[in-house]
Amino acid sequence: MAKAQAWTVTALLTLLTVVSFVDRQVLALLVDDLKADLQISDIQFGVLIGPAFIITYNLLLMPAAFLIDRWNRKLLLIFGCVLWTAMTALSAFAQSYEQLVTLRLGLAVGEAFLGPIAISIIGDLFSRDERSLPTAVFVAGGTVGTTSATFFSALAYEWAMSIHLVLPTIGVAAPWRLTLIAVAMPAAVLGVLFTLFAREPMRDTADPGDRPDAVSLGTHARSHGVIYLPACLAAGLVLMSSSAINIWGPAFLMRAHGLTQVEAGYLLGATSLVVSVTGLLSFPILARWRARSRPRSTAMTEISAAATACAIPGLALAGLSGTLWISMAGVGMSLGCLACALALPTQLIQLHTLSSIKARVTAFALFVMFLISIGIGPVLIPIVAQAVFAGPFALGRALAVSGVLACGGALLLKLWLHRQLMLMRVDGPLLRADASAEASAPQYPFMQSRNGLGAEPE
Repeated sequence: MAKAQAWTVTALLTLLTVVSFVDRQVLALLVDDLKADLQISDIQFGVLIGPAFIITYNLLLMPAAFLIDRWNRKLLLIFGCVLWTAMTALSAFAQSYEQLVTLRLGLAVGEAFLGPIAISIIGDLFSRDERSLPTAVFVAGGTVGTTSATFFSALAYEWAMSIHLVLPTIGVAAPWRLTLIAVAMPAAVLGVLFTLFAREPMRDTADPGDRPDAVSLGTHARSHGVIYLPACLAAGLVLMSSSAINIWGPAFLMRAHGLTQVEAGYLLGATSLVVSVTGLLSFPILARWRARSRPRSTAMTEISAAATACAIPGLALAGLSGTLWISMAGVGMSLGCLACALALPTQLIQLHTLSSIKARVTAFALFVMFLISIGIGPVLIPIVAQAVFAGPFALGRALAVSGVLACGGALLLKLWLHRQLMLMRVDGPLLRADASAEASAPQYPFMQSRNGLGAEPE
């Protein structure tokens, strides 16, 4: 019964993550409508879907994580869900660019609670040896949401085109306005289900070493920074490449290949959904296979680096080919590999981080990843397209060049991380570097070596 309850909560958290990314990225399918109705440029749209959201999101992550590590996580998540659902629905009533930006800020505040809460709760619902699969399932929710946002948005947009509805202060609603209302509804339903079926789990304090005072956040950051920082920087570059495709891909398909909004949304969304889920769920399987002969941290880094390398030719093909189906083959290849590569940071956090500081470490990881991917990517693509390229294929060329360069940088970071892990021979919550800082602390069972949770023996 306890295991069924744990997986039920994990499923609800995963579905909430899916719809949060749809709410966040629905504007990608509406870019031409917004440009026409609100008189904005591609660069202004990039600011709207990127920095306007992510700056607020990142500023709230650490304060939210501080509360999450101390307060009732269920109530905090309900608050966040209500807020981002309301902001998404109210965006349908925006009559200016400034109003839409303000509502995006509110969306960011609500969604800032979800990631750290989910990682923290999943960590307490499952034992350390069991966390890999539910964590991968939750991360898959983000991938599904990111990659299928255009598909579900196209579904909502097609419905909106068949509806004649008059909205207060607006009059007859354009399809893009009804689309925003439609995509807000699933989060409201899931929020009610989470309220009814989820309970605040006991925090993982079974090990005395997991007391809040057993290891400080500063000590943990100093000893584990060499793992977290390169992994998060690399993930940010990888996520920038995949997010750029999902944000600017619909506009590229419409401008370069003459697809309608609905056609572009269905084609890109369906392709992204299938390959990305496959890629992400393959990560724990491949990592477990690779870990038969080496520490898990090293094995996971090797799989992630290999997937990043395989994505590079796909990115080039996706943006440089002038044929629709060849371009889509490149999209499928690149997004599948990038999804596999993206699983690394959250898996490392589950493996190495204690429950008492897990939300804050997760918040740091999300801060770095989203600052690079959403803070830079959506604006970089139209800037490169306008400055370097011309014509209907300009967006595709910009996507290819920026994606190849970003993944090249991510690959170098992962190779460096792999070298550090080989030198440390680490595979558990505490590194040898913790030894001097925690010399006065007793040695607890979770620090033993051969159970897969402690440092590997020489």
